[in-house]
Amino acid sequence: DSVILSGILSLAAYIPMFQWMVGRWMNSESYYSHGLLIPIISIYIIWQKRTKLNNILVKSNWIGALYIITGLITHILAASLRVYFLFRFTG
Repeated sequence: DSVILSGILSLAAYIPMFQWMVGRWMNSESYYSHGLLIPIISIYIIWQKRTKLNNILVKSNWIGALYIITGLITHILAASLRVYFLFRFTG
């Protein structure tokens, strides 16, 4: 399925960002140690809203694809140039 393939490719493109974020979270001098809680809290909220989320009607729009492509291009350029602060704008 193309949606699954797109998701896998997107996750693969964001591996350097995840590594950078975890490095920031684990740094003893970081102000971002609370970042470790964000995925856990996000999963909990999604789990709580799962019934409502399953009932949402999904419609496609080419503008969404434009945003995704722009974000991926920006992300790939930022990763290749090691400009990590741009990751905040592409995720």
